[in-house]
Amino acid sequence: MQRAFRIQTELREIPRLAEQVEAFCEEAGVSMSSVYPINLVLDEWLTNLITYAFDDGAEHTIEVELRKADDGLTITVTDDGKAFNPLTDAPEAQLDGDIESRQVGGLGIHFMKTLMDEIDYRSADGVNRLTLRKQPV
Repeated sequence: MQRAFRIQTELREIPRLAEQVEAFCEEAGVSMSSVYPINLVLDEWLTNLITYAFDDGAEHTIEVELRKADDGLTITVTDDGKAFNPLTDAPEAQLDGDIESRQVGGLGIHFMKTLMDEIDYRSADGVNRLTLRKQPV
């Protein structure tokens, strides 16, 4: 089972996408315990994309594709913003110490790395593609 969603580069689109992801997961038989981490990771990634990857004033869309197979769920996010590889370009999240002394940033990528089973990022010809896998679901 597979479904693709397109959203505009506006933060208000993220809750609507989260509802669509939840509906897809329910229809595809994905465990509801997997839906929250999936939506959390998507929320974090899309918020960063929308906030930092598009500064040209033009209209852009982001595509999110969900594919459910026997071995898990694959999520692919495709955009044409600035390239940013979460595996190599993001600072490590500072998890030690009290909250006031921690550096801002990196926590969303930390969630992605701990909640997803596989992460792949590729950027070519102005197109960025983040692929996430969650298994079993």
